Amino acid sequence: MKSTTRLLTALTKSQYSRTLRYGMIALAGFILASCSQQVKPPVKDAESVSVEKPKADPVASDAQQTGETSTVPAPQWETPEEWAALMYRTLTISQLKEQDSSGSVKQTKIRRPLTVGSVLGTDAQKTDSKPEKSLFPQYYQLVANGTIDDLNAALNKAEQIPAAGEQAEAYCGIAWALLAEEAFLRAKPYLVQGEKLLPQAQDSEGHEQRLHLYAKAFARSGDSNKAVEVAQQIANLDLREETIISISGQIAKTGDVEQALGFVETIKNRKSQSQALQQITLILAKSNACNQACTITGQITDEETRFKALEGIALELAKAGRGSQALEVVQQINFLHRRPWFLRSLAILLIETGYFEQALEIAPLIDGSRDQSTYLMEVAIALAETGESKQAQEVVQQIPMLDSRRIAVAKVASGLLKAGQVNGALKIAQQIEYDEMKESILYRIASELAAQGERVLSLTALKEATTSTQRLGRPMPFSRTIPLLAYQWVASEPTSEEKPEFVRNLKPAFTPEEKQLAESLLQAAQQKK
Repeated sequence: MKSTTRLLTALTKSQYSRTLRYGMIALAGFILASCSQQVKPPVKDAESVSVEKPKADPVASDAQQTGETSTVPAPQWETPEEWAALMYRTLTISQLKEQDSSGSVKQTKIRRPLTVGSVLGTDAQKTDSKPEKSLFPQYYQLVANGTIDDLNAALNKAEQIPAAGEQAEAYCGIAWALLAEEAFLRAKPYLVQGEKLLPQAQDSEGHEQRLHLYAKAFARSGDSNKAVEVAQQIANLDLREETIISISGQIAKTGDVEQALGFVETIKNRKSQSQALQQITLILAKSNACNQACTITGQITDEETRFKALEGIALELAKAGRGSQALEVVQQINFLHRRPWFLRSLAILLIETGYFEQALEIAPLIDGSRDQSTYLMEVAIALAETGESKQAQEVVQQIPMLDSRRIAVAKVASGLLKAGQVNGALKIAQQIEYDEMKESILYRIASELAAQGERVLSLTALKEATTSTQRLGRPMPFSRTIPLLAYQWVASEPTSEEKPEFVRNLKPAFTPEEKQLAESLLQAAQQKK
């Protein structure tokens, strides 16, 4: 018995594999039987183990004589729980890591998000998109959407606020609502009244932000001197500089472009000057004064800021249906690597803002089938991500380059999945010709379908995904396939009117189709061991 114990202790997995390869079937079978739930009773006479020779196995003898390799019969399993346990016992740690085709651990690739802010360089200038609405919505809405009686009601309400800071916010909200209607003379008294309250609230939270908004409001009303005076009270240097930059844009909104350009000249920092000019060009472009905006871009000294200004002008031209002029502006972007990137951004922005026809009108104006294909692919992806499956597929068919068209099919499937149209994503994914892309998207679709309780469709996606993996000759991603096949999402009993929560449990049994896939996965795991 002691020799048997030592033998079992010393026999590692690698030694066990070598034992199989050398045909020691009888000994391996004995060890498996000893390790799995003690099916055979232990031998009482330890000495007999060391003396007795194992009986010859006729099957093993035949295999050794013919030179054929025999394998140990796979342990039997019945339930998904038994199958999952067997799979995890069979697999090594390296097999449970998701790997790419080179054998290294797979790294998730994240597509760079493209937003209006990232394209036009306004992500860092959130305060320029009318934050006053979110800071004091009740007063803004009362005046902006109401009557004179509503305005009087808002004023009465503001006068009863005890805290100076909150009262200043209320007056600022009322003033901004009037400024939005270009009622500058009516807005000015409330700005003056509210500004007088600011010193009383300088120690309260949000004081610097209130100064920022009042400075912009005074500039919007046409009083740039008062705007600068208020801005200079801001202690935070970054916010103060941002406020000074925004003042020029607010002056331009009044229609006095010359005054706005004159104010820019008073800004000492050259980078801030460029950013202020960029704001003026965007305001002019949105006012359909694109030619004047293009002229002003020549005064921007910072090249990166200049190109962002040109991109903003091109976007406004495209939205207005002036695609050829938009592309003429794009040609002024000297950073050549930015042009195709901006064309992709332009496609996304036009679709997201509802300018589908304008997006398609630009495509034939683009020189070169490669750039055209890139642009149309982004149009198709943007449509898919908004749930427009039919239109996305129609755009894919317009892509001139075959390779780009095939890639676009996979991108559209991914976009539909992102939009929550999982069934539609599955239909498109089944048309993907490149297994490298098909494999990845189908595993994601299978996971999403399983989470929605679509057991049959999830199995369909999983089977096609594993088939793609096998065709590519890649290691099977067992870390994905085992949970997808063995588990199911079950809705818990709702305790109230709230939606029931979904929990993941082991399946009680496999369907015949699931069992067939489970068998093939087990065989793959054993072959790679």
